[in-house]
Amino acid sequence: MNDTLRKEITDAAKTYIEEKSLSLNELARRSDINQAYMSQMMNLKGDIADKWYYALAKGIGYPLDIIFWDHVATPQYRAIITHLEEARNLGRNRILVGDTGSGKTYSINRYVITNPMDTFRITISSMHTTRAVIDDIMDEIGLEPVGLPVTRLRNIAHRLSMAQLEGRKPLIIIDECENLKLTAFGVIKSLYDKLEGICPIVLIGTSQIEYKISNMLKLNKVGIPQFQRRFKAGERHLPPVDRTFKLFLDSKVEDIKLKTYLRRICNNYGELHDYLELALKEADRQGKELTYGFFLDLHGIQNKS
Repeated sequence: MNDTLRKEITDAAKTYIEEKSLSLNELARRSDINQAYMSQMMNLKGDIADKWYYALAKGIGYPLDIIFWDHVATPQYRAIITHLEEARNLGRNRILVGDTGSGKTYSINRYVITNPMDTFRITISSMHTTRAVIDDIMDEIGLEPVGLPVTRLRNIAHRLSMAQLEGRKPLIIIDECENLKLTAFGVIKSLYDKLEGICPIVLIGTSQIEYKISNMLKLNKVGIPQFQRRFKAGERHLPPVDRTFKLFLDSKVEDIKLKTYLRRICNNYGELHDYLELALKEADRQGKELTYGFFLDLHGIQNKS
């Protein structure tokens, strides 16, 4: 990476900090960059590895390469942004349910970059324990994960209460919540009770979250009726994925046969992205037209037509 590009990134970061009213330390934390590194980077001093400049660019949404998959405001994207804004401004908790590959995580990423102040987002994996859920929330809001779980929840509530008293509007987003374990539902219920009227919580996942809650209700699992009582009124369903992919294909693909093929093999936006972005990049790199035949050759698919 040359000095010109480094300066472009740091200049963009300075503008981002000013526009979003962030501190340099907060941007460093959100971008997973050591604060000492960040200070040197902003002054273009020190022998800082390129990877940290790439991390900074990603953290502020600054494009470094040619964009082959530009932003498309799908109905799902618009719905998620609307629900997140309503949750923040109205103080309403939400469960947003959408198809796999409908752009839920993508939409959250864009929202967090656009609204970094007081937006705290964690992503749940199948490996997340109850303690890990709490610790991730604490890390997001800048707290050291110390003390017993009840103490940690109290500290989270106190920090966010202070933010609200300062006139801010904190928001917690929990992505891929279908991976939550039983005990974690109890944690979220407790957090809901401590943050009611202070900081809304938005859970986002696939229909598996509904299936999981329904099964636990049938089994009368401890805490689940109470959890559902608190979140049921806030459940919202995103529009289904448009399998014609019109918003994407009309601007990216001219070959009618390739459009038809992509509609046949792709079930959602995520799969379309995985197939098509690589093809767009390779066609550009090789200086070739993106055709049905080129696509099949690239992906090693036997032409049966």
